[in-house]
Amino acid sequence: MRTMGRRLRSLALRVGLAALAISGLACAGGPGKARETTGRVARPPDPRWETVVVSARPRGAYLEVRLVGVDVDLTLIFPATELCAETLAPASSATWQQSGHFGYVRGAGGEKCTAVGVASLRAWRATRGPSTALGQPFPPETAHYEVVHRDEEVVQLRGRFPLTYLAAIPGGVDIVAFVPNSEACRRPIEDGEAMLAYRDSGPVSFQLGAACRVTGFARPVRALGAPAVR
Repeated sequence: MRTMGRRLRSLALRVGLAALAISGLACAGGPGKARETTGRVARPPDPRWETVVVSARPRGAYLEVRLVGVDVDLTLIFPATELCAETLAPASSATWQQSGHFGYVRGAGGEKCTAVGVASLRAWRATRGPSTALGQPFPPETAHYEVVHRDEEVVQLRGRFPLTYLAAIPGGVDIVAFVPNSEACRRPIEDGEAMLAYRDSGPVSFQLGAACRVTGFARPVRALGAPAVR
């Protein structure tokens, strides 16, 4: 009986110590939880990232800028102003502050340029978490738009794009979509309307029509004037 009692007391002690250890891990956030990583952006307590401008491509009234840092790799869209062009020159250092819808960047001299959109939708989607159950597609809706800019690589379509809110992108009633200037997008571009689909998983977040991948969304800037499609 004494042997059995000692075994029971030893078991109780081990259980108690295990509970304390688990409690301590929970209070500390658990191993590897000092910086929670979701997709391509790790979220520190202060939502700022030191980055380098890898590329800055003019796209009509916009600049498409890729920012890369230790825990971030995003392509954001900025207005094509002189200030933003200077602040976001390739190889420049820039601090991206996650604030508002798409955040803003401060250059080495303190200059501030506010992002108006995002052109890395898969990475952006990963930071927002799922909006539908188990990655199932949300019911598609019809988008209506017109072409506001076209270059060799990208066509910009301004109009009404439902479902953007599912990826935490506001302003779907009047927003500019970036799509490839490709054969897959030719029909949706020419028609001025197409079904817009959204998915929580996979390589394509938003798709127009049968096979036209939307690569970015941006709020309209003043240079575009008033919307023609309502």
